[in-house]
Amino acid sequence: SAENLVDWHNASNSTIQNSFMEDTGLIGAFDRPCIAGFAAHAHIVNNELRNCSDGVVSVDGGTSTGLVIENNDIYLTSAWYTTGGTKACAENGIDLKSTTDSLNPIRVIHNRSWGHRPSDGTCTDGSFGEEIIFHETAGVNHHVSYGLIQNNILFDGSICIATPNQEAGGPDHWSIIGNICYDVG
Repeated sequence: SAENLVDWHNASNSTIQNSFMEDTGLIGAFDRPCIAGFAAHAHIVNNELRNCSDGVVSVDGGTSTGLVIENNDIYLTSAWYTTGGTKACAENGIDLKSTTDSLNPIRVIHNRSWGHRPSDGTCTDGSFGEEIIFHETAGVNHHVSYGLIQNNILFDGSICIATPNQEAGGPDHWSIIGNICYDVG
């Protein structure tokens, strides 16, 4: 679409691999991810995603059963910072909102994500600048259960891994193993 570099709604058994994507543009109070949508049994592997409002978003309202996000570099440069580098015209490295199931969890493995800051509301939607975030919100189809976040390197950001929006009880059945988080906060 015009807003995302890759708009991946209702895809299945697909791969985005060995690609470089950058600069989705700055538009006040709107998200412009590098890769957005929901996809069953899809792989996002070995890509470089630079200066996007979100690197990868699995959006609500769909299923991302068996989604694998592996070995990507997802980052912001200082060109996307505001207020002396304390805020950014971006949200998150990886933002997970679509549903999955126990037999085919979402796997976020071996990625590197850095440079995210709390959002500057004048140039993007709002976030605290998490490198990886997974959601659950009452009244919205954000029930992101069954997932693995393993062996990622997350640094130079506000928050490494977060699970906010717990009005409906919060995500469940997640394993967070062997990640390295540093220079955060």
